[in-house]
Amino acid sequence: MKAKKAAAYFGWFLFTAFLAWFCIISLATGKANITSHGFGIDDQGKVYIGNSNDIFVYSNQSLQYKINAMTSRGYFFRIEEDQTIHLSTSTEVYTIALDGEVLSMRIDNDHTYEDLKSGWRKQEFNNSSYQYSTKWGRYEIVKTVGDEKEVIFRMPVFDYIIKLCLLVFAISLILFIPTIIVKVRKSKIFE
Repeated sequence: MKAKKAAAYFGWFLFTAFLAWFCIISLATGKANITSHGFGIDDQGKVYIGNSNDIFVYSNQSLQYKINAMTSRGYFFRIEEDQTIHLSTSTEVYTIALDGEVLSMRIDNDHTYEDLKSGWRKQEFNNSSYQYSTKWGRYEIVKTVGDEKEVIFRMPVFDYIIKLCLLVFAISLILFIPTIIVKVRKSKIFE
């Protein structure tokens, strides 16, 4: 009976390890993303979400196109009133047109990165307030006009599933390793 229980534990661990492998491949290839490097709203209501190497542009929850973020490291950005993207990688600052064309680049000598990083979760635009928030690990952008709130964007379902699968694997790993250690010690294999 103990062998069946151990096999069940090991089977569960292998299943979650396969899920984790699938998740890591999805993240590495850019098919999924579980983090955000900022957001912005343009005057047409398109939502710009900063992901790993790109800024994803959504309209009505549908991905329209991607803009190269000029880095594979962390960055933050915002959309300015002149409808350009102001992006900092901590070493360089880019001004990018909404279609992705780089208009200018300069060295970040004036702490632009820190300014963008500190203010990215809440933005004001066209008499509306936009707030980045998370519920149960799924991020969303909430538009507030007066007392009315409206969710205008939610993390894509596939990305959320990837995030949950990685969480399940992490919990499984935390539970599996101590269980195996205890079982090995009790079995006296190494005596």
